[in-house]
Amino acid sequence: PPCWKPLRTMMQRRIVTIANDDNDDQWNKQISPIYHVDNICAPLLMGHGMQDPRIPLSDSDEMSRALYQKQKQEQQKKNGDPTTRIEYCVYPDEGHARCRPANSDFNDRTELLLAQHLGGRLEILARPSNVLLPLLSSREKERAE
Repeated sequence: PPCWKPLRTMMQRRIVTIANDDNDDQWNKQISPIYHVDNICAPLLMGHGMQDPRIPLSDSDEMSRALYQKQKQEQQKKNGDPTTRIEYCVYPDEGHARCRPANSDFNDRTELLLAQHLGGRLEILARPSNVLLPLLSSREKERAE
């Protein structure tokens, strides 16, 4: 959206050159994680607000399906636990950023993931949540397979 132009300009200056055209296939293939699923080997926590005006929920759904498929293939190959684990949370009342106190459970999920995989302390504050879990219905899981 036009209101993001100042942020885009700042990011161009500080981080990386951003393509001028959102439909630049070569650029998108270079930076979009959906094209690099095979390189993802660490546990991943994804959160998405259903009211996000910038990133469609379908993009996150596609990514979670691809990671779920990779996880399933790893399980079959190794006859055990996959190295890639994914947790995907969808917040129906959030936009691009999670800012509603009722959805701060994502912070707890992040802390839990870090404690499980990196060690360190863990303090879960057991907050109520509006998160939709699990996102993948059995029908969607079958389609991913």
